[in-house]
Amino acid sequence: MKHICFIIHLYSNPVKPYSMNFVQNLAWAVRDMGYKVTIISPLPVNIIKAYIKVPYHLVEKTKKGNAIDVFYPKTIEFGQTKTFFGKSLCVVTTFFMEKAAERVLRKLTEKPDVLYGHFLAPSGVVVARLGKKYNI
Repeated sequence: MKHICFIIHLYSNPVKPYSMNFVQNLAWAVRDMGYKVTIISPLPVNIIKAYIKVPYHLVEKTKKGNAIDVFYPKTIEFGQTKTFFGKSLCVVTTFFMEKAAERVLRKLTEKPDVLYGHFLAPSGVVVARLGKKYNI
């Protein structure tokens, strides 16, 4: 079975169940077509403290009852638009998101065939870097 891993910034979670629900719908549709789907969604605990209580791993069921593994590694972020001495902090946010996603990716028992990131930054940048590093 082909395996696709979604690396998504702020995927639907117990604290914000409707966050990125359009990506959740996409993931569910892909899973219901017979593909193995894994979600990695680093949560910035410095922005929303309640994310600390979100479990590291949950199993989500699609409407058809198919299972999807969802991982919520904790991270920190500084947003996409903030600057420090004229330098964008998006680079720092992307760095920490990449490291959080990589920790999960390395622990997966089955290497994904495809990495998918919705939006260019930070998810798309993270997926491009990790895909190159792990030859995915």
